[in-house]
Amino acid sequence: MIELSNRKALIRSHPYFKPLNENDIEELAGLSFEKSFNANETIINEGDIVDSVYLIAQGDIEIDLNVDQTEKIPQCLLHSGDAIGLTNEGFFSSTGLRTATLVSINDVVLMGWTIDVLNNYIKNHPDFLSSRKKASEKMLRMYFIKQAEPFSDLPPKNIEKLADEIQEIHIEKGTILFQKGDDADKCYLICTGSVEIYSVKDDGSEKIIGTLKPWRLLGESVLHTTGKRYSCARMSESGKLLVLTRNQLHELMQHKNTAESIIALIIERCCPTQAPNIEHFHRKSDENQPITILKDKHHGHYYQLSDEGWFVWQHLDGHNNLQDITTILYNERNIFAPNEIADTILNLSDAGFVILPDIHLPQNSHTHKRLTKFEKFKEKIHQWRYCQHVFYNIDKYLTVSYPYGPYLFYTKIGQIIMLLISILGAYCFGFQLHTLNTESFHIHHFILFFISIVMINFLSAIPHELAHGYTTKYYKHEVHRAGIIFYWLGITAFVDTSDMWLSNTRSRIIVSVAGPYMDLFLGSIFSILAYSISSSSVNLFFWLLALLLYYSVLKNLNPLQETDGYYIIKEACRDPHLRENTFHWLKTCSLKTLMSNIKQPCCEFIYWLICLLFQLLTLGIAFATAHYLRLYLPSPLLGISTSHLLWILPSLALLNFMLVIKKLSKS
Repeated sequence: MIELSNRKALIRSHPYFKPLNENDIEELAGLSFEKSFNANETIINEGDIVDSVYLIAQGDIEIDLNVDQTEKIPQCLLHSGDAIGLTNEGFFSSTGLRTATLVSINDVVLMGWTIDVLNNYIKNHPDFLSSRKKASEKMLRMYFIKQAEPFSDLPPKNIEKLADEIQEIHIEKGTILFQKGDDADKCYLICTGSVEIYSVKDDGSEKIIGTLKPWRLLGESVLHTTGKRYSCARMSESGKLLVLTRNQLHELMQHKNTAESIIALIIERCCPTQAPNIEHFHRKSDENQPITILKDKHHGHYYQLSDEGWFVWQHLDGHNNLQDITTILYNERNIFAPNEIADTILNLSDAGFVILPDIHLPQNSHTHKRLTKFEKFKEKIHQWRYCQHVFYNIDKYLTVSYPYGPYLFYTKIGQIIMLLISILGAYCFGFQLHTLNTESFHIHHFILFFISIVMINFLSAIPHELAHGYTTKYYKHEVHRAGIIFYWLGITAFVDTSDMWLSNTRSRIIVSVAGPYMDLFLGSIFSILAYSISSSSVNLFFWLLALLLYYSVLKNLNPLQETDGYYIIKEACRDPHLRENTFHWLKTCSLKTLMSNIKQPCCEFIYWLICLLFQLLTLGIAFATAHYLRLYLPSPLLGISTSHLLWILPSLALLNFMLVIKKLSKS
């Protein structure tokens, strides 16, 4: 602790403070603070903003300069009584940035003042030269800009440039800065004083929205949204403001962190509004907790809210901002959760259920990348290889057609018949593995196999999705849209069954099962046909169709892919992020945790066990497929023994499993 007498002696010994009398020196000493550093500790870094100046009370300091940003060269030493940031006549830095890095040689004690404290002191003591006052005011502007959250990560050179250009104004208490509906071409950074934000009601009375204190931005959001003020502002305490024009703010927002901070402020201060045409349905979760499902009936989108989420939704009326909703939730339910409320509003906005102001950000010409000819070519290839066609208003066609046949599949008799056909087909398929003609390989077998692949895309994709759609209709829910996706020589389809969110878990699982079950049923029909036909080529053709449909069942039940199998397990575990949570669990799981989960399995353990068992099943099928496939190939094939097929297919299956695990573990 530096004694007051020693502080006064330090001030008195430095020429910069020579104009001060004893009373002034004692006042300045009372405004100082103390800092301590251990040996070999960095005190300041070159390029930082000058936010404080110091006098060395104890110890020695080495001044280092950076050479080519890689090597630091010691220049000289500072000792007790020397100043940091001050010369005999004023500030050492003319730019407001530190010009060197300072490192303590031994234990160091500093006495210092922040720029704003020193600036106020200089203003109250006209004995200081005007040049000193001008330099200190620039540094003070840099200090104020740095304190504002959106600009805290700006490079020092950007802050210095802005401090030279920015307009500084002093506003008296009661002055109106702007009114609702005014055009906006500038915003304000509050340095001192305070600003009251309010709105005027129809009867002329005022509603105070809030009060902004120093280092807060004011009026920046409208520069990126409507361009019109949506509230009124006046000075509730006299103070100093820095005025930023639209162009200055846009220039600063080329910096990524600044742009993100501005967007966060816009969201924090705006008043979100519910989108039109939204219906809500109150339900109980499987844990008997109240939930609400929002339905956008025009677009067929859904969003599930917890009880607290429903409370937030009810207050999105265009009059409450994030702070208002946070306060209401705390007062009525004793829950303080501003981050969770912000996330809920942003997620609702992303899903199209909440309207936020359109944010128009300036384009960063420096980061705009022109595509090369090769990149343009790749984009065209991507467009050619993948296209889709979506059919809307599909529900009315499914509703009309459902009673004329599909409903038979959902009767008890229909289900018994489908089950018997599936069992019989599986038997026929397995029986033919031993009875297929194993005569010498012919080229027409390859042609049959290729035709089978092409046909199976058309024969399986559409019935598979229709099974999902008609099962949704069985539960009296809507199918908003369906579509066909073409890629290279393949085709797949999709049906939107999201209306099943309004149903229970069991119903959603059955809808997911319906697709693979239809593939199994069709595969069984082709197996029976193959078994019944004597012609070897036709027999082989139908058997290959059955094989590919059974493979489709296996592929769609893969729990590692976002297909029907994963959706079934996810619904059964009641965990919408089951896969992500499982991989996080695997990364943090210890042997002790694993042993405890064997006794009392958790959802993550069960899911991972299912994935491993499924992979073992896949390897077994790969071995069996390779064994029977090599019967149709000449040995050797291209100089390679067909016995190697026993290892090639299982190896590919194992490699695919490892690649999927690696990809998911990184996501």
